[in-house]
Amino acid sequence: ALQRPKAPSQTALEAATDPFPQQITNKRETGSYGVQYLVKFYYDQETPQWFANADCPLWAIKEYEAQVRKEAKAFWWRDFDFHPGACVEIEYDGAWFQAYVVKALLELTADQKRNVAFDIRDWRTGVGMILVHYIGGKEDEDEWVPRDSPRLREDKMAERDIMQERLRALHEQREAAKIVDKQARMEARMAMFAERVRLRDVEKAKSRTIRDEERKVQEQRKQQTKQERVKDREDQRGIKMKAREQDKESRIQQRQEEQARKKDEARLSKDLAKQKQLMFQKKASWWKEFDWVDGVMVELDWEGEWWDAIVVKCINCPKRQVVADASHAPSGLGTPNGTPAFSDASLGGLPMMSTPTKASIASLGQGDQARLTAPPPPTHAP
Repeated sequence: ALQRPKAPSQTALEAATDPFPQQITNKRETGSYGVQYLVKFYYDQETPQWFANADCPLWAIKEYEAQVRKEAKAFWWRDFDFHPGACVEIEYDGAWFQAYVVKALLELTADQKRNVAFDIRDWRTGVGMILVHYIGGKEDEDEWVPRDSPRLREDKMAERDIMQERLRALHEQREAAKIVDKQARMEARMAMFAERVRLRDVEKAKSRTIRDEERKVQEQRKQQTKQERVKDREDQRGIKMKAREQDKESRIQQRQEEQARKKDEARLSKDLAKQKQLMFQKKASWWKEFDWVDGVMVELDWEGEWWDAIVVKCINCPKRQVVADASHAPSGLGTPNGTPAFSDASLGGLPMMSTPTKASIASLGQGDQARLTAPPPPTHAP
């Protein structure tokens, strides 16, 4: 049985007397020498050398080809054509979904960097970004991803179609090889090729129909979304207009209430001012209603102090003839006619007395009698 070539062990390396290959770093194919590999040797810091395919160990070729396939699988996006409509698969939440490219952005100017729909930190020069649309998804689910993202890979369905096409062509070649006649073999190959082209056109038409239906669905969803947005905008506008009208009515009502309140306050203030003016006028003209007769007691202001005094003589003073309730006057006091004293509400309800009679003077004490009957002092010194 055949065995896979293996790299030499450390013991074999130590026992080797000639330079031993370490790894192959490159490959080329020329017309004169065929396939050649660039080989690097152990313990040799010089420039690697090119060797023919037959002179290279199989294990080194195996490791190099495996590394090339691994890198090709990892850097598949470098050779892939990300044109609009190209089918890819994208991973989301642990599952792979079919999608197609909507837009590819390979270069980005300084002005475009200010207005991009993706995070500018995801942009890398030489890699670029693509906008993918999930087949069967909504437009707002479209996503920008870098071309080298591990979430992207080639569409397995497209790969299967390519492999199926290759198998079909190989089968046609085998069937045509069974025909001995050269002319018949050419005709059979042409017929098989025409059938293959027809099937390819049918598949393309089917794919185009599916894509057109998908576009129609997307357009319908877009129109529906647009109508919903317009309706929502109109509803929001109606709500704002209604709120504005309510606010306007509320302001008008508040303004009217404020005006009515100010009118009431102005009327009350005017009434209070009138009452105060009347009160001041009444207090200022108390002397007009006072009973100015000889012997009536008053108070007199002298150098900032008020002194008790008795009216000695009145010249052209009007006399007030008022009959008051006897219960308001002090006992034993009254008018010269014997009528009781009256009370004036404007003077705080205190009784205002006229000239005392002899009987009222006799009822007082000796000190009060002397003060009432004594002549007025010559001066008002304190």
